[in-house]
Amino acid sequence: MARGEARRWVSFESLLASVRRGRPIDPQPEPPRWVKAASTRAESDLRFAALLTFLAPARLPDDAWTGAAQKLGKAWDTLVEIQCRSVWDAPSLEEIRRGFARIEKTTDKLIDQGTTRWLEGMSSEGLTRPLAVFNPCMTARSGVVEFATAEGEPPERCYVNGVPAAGVRIVDRARPMGVVPSSADEAGRLSNGAICAAVDEGGRLMLTCGGHDGAAPTEFGPLCVLVVGDEGTEETPEREAAVELLDSGPLRSAIRVRAALQCGSTVGLTYVVDAGSRRVDVYGEVDWRSAGSLWLAFETPGRSGAGGSMWVSRGDRENGVAILGDCALVTSDDEGVLAVLVADETGTSEFLAALLPLGEGFDVDAEAEAVRSPLLAFALNAGEPGPLGTVWTPFELKTDGAGTVVVAAIEPAFEPGSVVLHLHETAGRDVRIVIRRIAGGDGAGREATLEMRAGGHASMVFNVR
Repeated sequence: MARGEARRWVSFESLLASVRRGRPIDPQPEPPRWVKAASTRAESDLRFAALLTFLAPARLPDDAWTGAAQKLGKAWDTLVEIQCRSVWDAPSLEEIRRGFARIEKTTDKLIDQGTTRWLEGMSSEGLTRPLAVFNPCMTARSGVVEFATAEGEPPERCYVNGVPAAGVRIVDRARPMGVVPSSADEAGRLSNGAICAAVDEGGRLMLTCGGHDGAAPTEFGPLCVLVVGDEGTEETPEREAAVELLDSGPLRSAIRVRAALQCGSTVGLTYVVDAGSRRVDVYGEVDWRSAGSLWLAFETPGRSGAGGSMWVSRGDRENGVAILGDCALVTSDDEGVLAVLVADETGTSEFLAALLPLGEGFDVDAEAEAVRSPLLAFALNAGEPGPLGTVWTPFELKTDGAGTVVVAAIEPAFEPGSVVLHLHETAGRDVRIVIRRIAGGDGAGREATLEMRAGGHASMVFNVR
């Protein structure tokens, strides 16, 4: 399998960050894989930090607003500089690591401060074991969350549904929400009622989906690792796979596969199926010792898609499987192998991917965002009243049903107290949208209407005073 052509990889969010500062951007060919993955995570964290900082229930004072805007602007500048590079030697990569560390320090602090400020107006009154769940994504979410309860204690898990887009919900762990459990066994099978996966003795994973209402189930796979030599030739490595059951449910089931490859490298894949999820998440750990590259391959005829995802199909996008990842480095060959790059330089690294059976009207891009930006949960004190109640989001975005619109970026306007929402239509259809700014716990607010062309971008200014 030959590597695909070099792609221009600068994102829409970074393009906005550059344009607003009057700095034209010239996207460069793709850097090492870890740089692209770190860039994707940084973009998600910067957007979440902006959401928490500038769209909180109570607006920041002008001086704090200006200071936060300057910090985020500097972090965006650092990210754009990284993405504009064309030299990837050792000194440059070390400088890039320092740049990502500065971005992480900024976003971690703003996210910590922002979640605290958001929770100041929320209520845990009448709840025995309250838990606050934040949703960084721009679509409503449900899922299993993991959270700490006390220092030194193991984390707990809880299933939560109905967390609003770009919002927060307070739930009571003493009243578990109903969900079909997830399970796994020593034979290498994982299931949650919606999807079923099986790991064979070679460490390869087969995915079965469908089979409802009398229809025959569809099997996809196998998913496996594939070594590509430094001259572009394929190698079929012999695997000494060890399959280990990590968790048998009921909220999360997990199986780990460790394999030694012919080239002297090792790879560990942890397959995870959560209760209520439609995905199989794949967490990878690689110790790469080869001059070539390592790919996570799905041996089924396929095609690549936008938004950090790719899908394989049995005729159309509604009857296939999407492969989602922490970055969109994909390729395919004439033999029907579709693969995600997971290692391209020696050393240890990690990666994240997910397999998602598709369905009619299912938003692949929204699920890809959910993979990169998981729900965030905090245990709270019980019995504390607040004017916002148990569910709050700063705005509601509704479309006329023809298209799909996401908030691609959030930034403060020139004057403190105003925020610019940058919107992107992702379904390829003309759409009319209504955005309602929520002003407080009574649900009152302002509405704005906007029409967007298929695949278009637009910006809208919100006054949050």
